[in-house]
Amino acid sequence: MNGHIKLHRALTEWGWYKDLPTCKLWLHVLLRANYKACEWQGIEIPRGAFATSYAALSAESGLSVQQVRTALGKLKKTGEITVETNRHYTVITVCKYDEYQSCERDEVPEPAKCPPKPKAPKSEKPKEPDWTERFNEPARSAVEDWLRYKAERREGYKATGLKSLLSAIENRVKQHGEQAVAEVIRLSMSQGWKGIIWDRIGDKPKKTKTDAPMFNGAPAANDWENEWAARVKANRGEK
Repeated sequence: MNGHIKLHRALTEWGWYKDLPTCKLWLHVLLRANYKACEWQGIEIPRGAFATSYAALSAESGLSVQQVRTALGKLKKTGEITVETNRHYTVITVCKYDEYQSCERDEVPEPAKCPPKPKAPKSEKPKEPDWTERFNEPARSAVEDWLRYKAERREGYKATGLKSLLSAIENRVKQHGEQAVAEVIRLSMSQGWKGIIWDRIGDKPKKTKTDAPMFNGAPAANDWENEWAARVKANRGEK
């Protein structure tokens, strides 16, 4: 059997309290009574009743069969129980069972809820400094132009690739200086290269004819003089 029963302190003033066999059997009856209706051997046993026998009560309580009969008689006399007996079993019903054992549960205060543990603050990863702070001019402007150049070609860098690129540029700056790095980056863009060709660092674009010194939009005087002298010699047939 599981659960518990309620006992009021007024039991100490009950008429059979000092009658030990009767008081003991009364307590045993309260413990054995069904707290809810059930079915036993095809018959329904209501709440507050149970099926038993005199011999079973004797064995369970430690009282003799005669003491059980006498105690049951006293309890019936004062209206504590009713007893229905046949050849096979006895059904004992506790009168006013609901008054003795109320269906309402005692109010039990809910256990105090522990305050939730404060969540440990997430360790924020230190923010990496802005990459533009890693370079000075003219390298900074050249890198910015290179990134725009790659974006226009739809070849933009992802985080890992950008990190690798900036490290490579930073190393070249330490070796060759800001100016040389800027020049090779711009050379790579002017040639339409997909990447920065670091082997060409230090190379300068070759001068073309249009790179000759100009004076007010025309070739310098020395060039005109040389060209005129060449024409004169040609007219004279001189070599």
